[in-house]
Amino acid sequence: MRNKGGQAGSEWEQLGTIAFRWPQVTKVRVTALVGNTYHARVHYSRASENGAAGNEVDVDARPSDAINLAVRFDAPVFVNKGVAQRMAHSVRGHEAPELEVIRSCREEMLHIEDPTVMVKLQLQMAVAEERYEDATRLRDQIEQMLSTDRALALVVALESALEGHRYEEAVALRDKLIELRENSAQTSKSMGTPGMILWALAALAALSLAGAGSNERCVSDGPRRDCGWMGINDLACEARGCCWAPVFDSNAPNRPWCFYKSAAVSEYEMASVRETGVGFVGELHQTTSGLPYLGPDIKQLKLSVDYETSSRLHVKISDLEDKRWAVPESLMPRPAASRAATNPLYTFSFEQRPFGFAVARNEDGNVLFDTNGHSLFFKNQYLELTSPVPESSALYGIGERTRSDGIRLQRNGVPTTMWNKDTAAADADTNLYGSHPFLMAIEEGGNAHGIFLLNSNGMDVVLTESTISYRWGYSNVEEVETVVKQYEKADIPLEAMWTDIDYMDGFRDFTLDPNNFGMSQMRTLVKKLHANGQRWVPIIDPGIKVDPGYPAYDDGIREDIFLKDVKGVRYIGKVRTGRTRRAWVLLVLACTPDLGRKGFRGDIACSQNISLNLHLELPPYSINNANRAAPLSEKTIPVSLVHHDGTPEYDAHNLYGFSEAVLTHRALADILTERPFVLTRSSFAGSGKYAAHWSGDNSATWDDLRWSIGSVLNSNLFGMPLVGADICGFNGQTTEELCARWISLGAFYPFSRAHSNRYPQELYLWDGVAAAARKALKMRVRLIPYLYTAFKKAASEGGTVASPLWYEFPQDANTHNNSRQFLLGSGLLVSPVLEEGADHVEAYIPEGTWYNIWDYSVVQGPQALLLPCPLGEIQVHLRAGTVIPMQRAARTTKEAAAGPLDLVVALPPPGAGRAPGLRHGDQHAEGTVYMDEGAAAVDGPDSLTVRFSARVSGQRGHLITAAALRDGASTKSVPSLGTVTVLGAECGYPEHPGKQAGGSLLTGMRARMRAKVNDVEHPSNSVRYDAERRVLELAAVNGDLTRGAVIKWGCEYDFPAV
Repeated sequence: MRNKGGQAGSEWEQLGTIAFRWPQVTKVRVTALVGNTYHARVHYSRASENGAAGNEVDVDARPSDAINLAVRFDAPVFVNKGVAQRMAHSVRGHEAPELEVIRSCREEMLHIEDPTVMVKLQLQMAVAEERYEDATRLRDQIEQMLSTDRALALVVALESALEGHRYEEAVALRDKLIELRENSAQTSKSMGTPGMILWALAALAALSLAGAGSNERCVSDGPRRDCGWMGINDLACEARGCCWAPVFDSNAPNRPWCFYKSAAVSEYEMASVRETGVGFVGELHQTTSGLPYLGPDIKQLKLSVDYETSSRLHVKISDLEDKRWAVPESLMPRPAASRAATNPLYTFSFEQRPFGFAVARNEDGNVLFDTNGHSLFFKNQYLELTSPVPESSALYGIGERTRSDGIRLQRNGVPTTMWNKDTAAADADTNLYGSHPFLMAIEEGGNAHGIFLLNSNGMDVVLTESTISYRWGYSNVEEVETVVKQYEKADIPLEAMWTDIDYMDGFRDFTLDPNNFGMSQMRTLVKKLHANGQRWVPIIDPGIKVDPGYPAYDDGIREDIFLKDVKGVRYIGKVRTGRTRRAWVLLVLACTPDLGRKGFRGDIACSQNISLNLHLELPPYSINNANRAAPLSEKTIPVSLVHHDGTPEYDAHNLYGFSEAVLTHRALADILTERPFVLTRSSFAGSGKYAAHWSGDNSATWDDLRWSIGSVLNSNLFGMPLVGADICGFNGQTTEELCARWISLGAFYPFSRAHSNRYPQELYLWDGVAAAARKALKMRVRLIPYLYTAFKKAASEGGTVASPLWYEFPQDANTHNNSRQFLLGSGLLVSPVLEEGADHVEAYIPEGTWYNIWDYSVVQGPQALLLPCPLGEIQVHLRAGTVIPMQRAARTTKEAAAGPLDLVVALPPPGAGRAPGLRHGDQHAEGTVYMDEGAAAVDGPDSLTVRFSARVSGQRGHLITAAALRDGASTKSVPSLGTVTVLGAECGYPEHPGKQAGGSLLTGMRARMRAKVNDVEHPSNSVRYDAERRVLELAAVNGDLTRGAVIKWGCEYDFPAV
């Protein structure tokens, strides 16, 4: 790096510190942005045998939305786009002589179109897949192309000179490029080199558009749709036909400087409309066209509006003439209505010309979605809808991504991209493994609605203040057995053992490694696990190994189901030898080499110069993939490959993991007599019906601990209730404190699993973690009846298992930004410690009375409280008004289910939370438990639902249990009623001369409880009442849940002599 005087020196101007996510990097200072290159000094430490060694390195990096500074150990460092733009502005005007050199060189290079772009894309894929022979050939191909295109060769040389800070050489190359371009222009009279022809045509298109009186215009103060890339300058932006307007407002750091022209430039009119039995259909004809650089318009559209149910309105806009790709009904059935719903919640209205539509809620007239006054773009590869959204509305959904700022969506104009990508969950604020185009809005006053955008193609959703525009496994069986024994020794609940792909024979799916996971050994292990009430869960990676004689491979060849390129050549995907990610991603191996001692050897010609469809690989509109408009095929297969049924990967990409889960679930249902369990990472809307979900490769950091709550809540909003994060962190090395806090939280994830990469972090390895795990996981086991019932409700009726606080308290604006606590079902509030070194937790207590689940102490809401929470503990509260079914603590759910069912009746204060029919001062609570044998079908012949209703009036209370049992159902697995605990059980003070003023009791006066079960007096030694804590416990009730029971209790008093 050179200082302002142009000489090597140590004068570094700190323009800003880049945020980083890599433990070795301690500091990154951007020192200048010149032209299109960031100059930065990276300070880092690297562990060595002698301890940590400090280092620093000077680097240059091409900017993008997420800057990857390629330092010596390949540490990725990320910078916020807005921060980088402001830093770029702060160096503008520096007088270093090289600034003008670099700027002029970059401007000149913009005139040259690069015809090697597709070959470079293939080269990038070959290197990523370690196909080095192909990479060498492709490199030679690029060099051959450069040798025949002098202008392009000059650009490459100029790029090298700039990156090497050889500015005198760069000036000479720039001048040669100018001379070549001018000579070419004189020769051709107009266009010059072929590369310049494309640029000039784009410029002519823009000129002709303007000359024709186009209504496209630059609106700097309105919403902006990003047209550029990180580091684009004004000339490059305008050459794309876009608008350039820098933004230096600290309140809008992410607004793009280069953006598409804005206006109502694409319009349709309603040419005809007719009613149907469920709504109406209409025909739309285009009247005004716009944004030609995004491709041709579809001139005629079909509008369908169906009032499917009273609470669901279905609006569909499609191509009138051509059947376009849609999510297959076989994967996501759309229930068809035979007639329009009566008393619908919503009304659909439209304007004829220009066409626009609005959806309003009938109850209050609020308009929920309104496209009037906004363009409707409908092109071959670009669709756009825009609607205002009230600034007061709180918005949620649109994923999947780890949101560092909580689950409430930020209205900063930054696109939220839906494109399934193999990105670690530890990388916050970028698109991850799933796509869920669902948006939920909560309005002032608590009303809410949802919008589901059913489309599986890549999608950007842009929200502004006012609008929306749309470990690695165990090495052998003995190690697995040791882990099981250590969990038992530590008295930590263990429900299942998971093995990664290490168990496979040469990484072949559906096989066992004969040396380390022999069949007889595995059968013995699984029998032991099943005898203990535990399970074995293996991973299946859908990469099918190329190996003639391997049934999965042979079947695929015979059925001709593997992916092919556009010319019908089977595609080879590369799975890294010895390592592969645990993701449901498509890496299908489709040639037929034999397996040699040193790897793969090809026996037949298998072309790797695959044919790609440029329009699919590089579409006219680039979604904000990876926050930098990365190619759609990055870290995945080419999107122009074709599936066995002719569907391009471009359309089906986001559905692959979903379809994998659906087919796996169906196959297991056919094979097994038990209910299938499938866990998937890649997902789409509807995945929750077939599979559980985990948030992906997170890291052992406190940030990841905090972010995990948002991931779990969003997945529940997306219809995947059985979800969790890798407890203690997957990547990196955890600490005892972090892991203890994580298991305290993770025990209350709907799906609770400790999972790690290289570093062992079983929960028994630290005393503090083991203690935290015992406490939290045993409580989880106790709560299984409550959780199981919540899952049953979500499966049957929809809804969540883990939910944000606003889900139950939408009118309370204090809940709308809360991503640090959550509810389990509607009756449990979980408030974890999320900061290192903390021994208290700041918790918001919503309206009502809440009981601490550990000691039954009481807090009253709504209010924010600072609650004590030492290491190994977590704050969990029961909501008054609920009856919580529980079971005895045990090491497995099977062991616990063999015992009785306990109930905790959480009563509100007298007169609070009144139910219909109650008198003033009465107390009421209710709840439900769903039970079955756990393996057969939901709502099968062995299933049982019991409802509980508790009421207290004055001195007397009762609890009624009512069972819903199918005729002829087996009751052998139904537990008896065990202990009933009543919280908030008050003994009012009777009229007696011994009562003092103010209602307190005289010294010596004692209140006690009596109870009856089905009118039989309950033994007094089984009735315990703590008047100070207001807790009544009835032990050994032994009630028959299948026949129902009535439990009564009341207060009696022993009075002192007067």
